[in-house]
Amino acid sequence: DAAKSEISWVLDASLRAVRSQTRELSGTARVLEAGEDGLRLEGQLEIDAGSFETGSSRRDRTLREQSLATGEHPRIVFAPRRIFRTSGWSEDEALAIEGDLSIRGVTQPVLIPVILTRRGERLVVDGTTRLQWADYGVPDPSSFLYRVRPEVQVTAHLELVPRP
Repeated sequence: DAAKSEISWVLDASLRAVRSQTRELSGTARVLEAGEDGLRLEGQLEIDAGSFETGSSRRDRTLREQSLATGEHPRIVFAPRRIFRTSGWSEDEALAIEGDLSIRGVTQPVLIPVILTRRGERLVVDGTTRLQWADYGVPDPSSFLYRVRPEVQVTAHLELVPRP
């Protein structure tokens, strides 16, 4: 449910942190197999890379044209492979999802700690991870006076609904 889901990020910088978010995302997920080591998944979450806004049109243009190169790479894609429990049974289960994240055409394996909550027929997935942006070929956006840290904190809030 894209209307209730969101991807956001925070990039720490010398002058102030830069924040952005988007609801321009879509995807599907399907359980392939359940085993002792968790659930094997297939699916894909696609994020419109050009939809992130930081509150500054100049910074947004640099983000789209240089950092994310949205003309060549319009989508950020996460393909989950497996979800597994990292704690005991509870109402809110602590889990981790492993999969492949593609940014700017560079794909890296990632492990994202998440909380899975059931709300009726919905599954709500909340997770936060840190990524080294250089691992995805993102050029350093720092300038003489404006220095950014080498990692970005990414947060996902996804509300999954079953297909009819």
